[in-house]
Amino acid sequence: MVDNSVPDINMSDIVKVLSTVIEPDEALNPIPVALIISGSELKKGLSAQKITKRVLAELPSIGACTGDLPDGSANVMDKVIELIVTKIIEALLTECVIEVGVPAGIPITGTCILGPVQGATSKNTKAKGIVR
Repeated sequence: MVDNSVPDINMSDIVKVLSTVIEPDEALNPIPVALIISGSELKKGLSAQKITKRVLAELPSIGACTGDLPDGSANVMDKVIELIVTKIIEALLTECVIEVGVPAGIPITGTCILGPVQGATSKNTKAKGIVR
């Protein structure tokens, strides 16, 4: 029989090991949980069209031409950017996997036939999500 349980691991030891391998360029500011929860409700999801429009709007600032060419023909670069953005968004939406480590001791609340039940996670576990 295969043991699929997650062993109890000293997280500070893991952080020390990972920090020797992974050195972020800049530390990210932590986001409060309440802001993550409320902010996620306000997001509309990824849009290839909106991202493409934003990229095309920025290109003139670096000297790149957008829109139709002087002879009236379509600008191939606009189409290339649209294709690249669309394919990246498609990949994120169809192939991206979100995995979150949930440490032991996280308070949980549930309901059963006897009413509300409170407790804590008993072991390290993993949660999964999707990109929208």
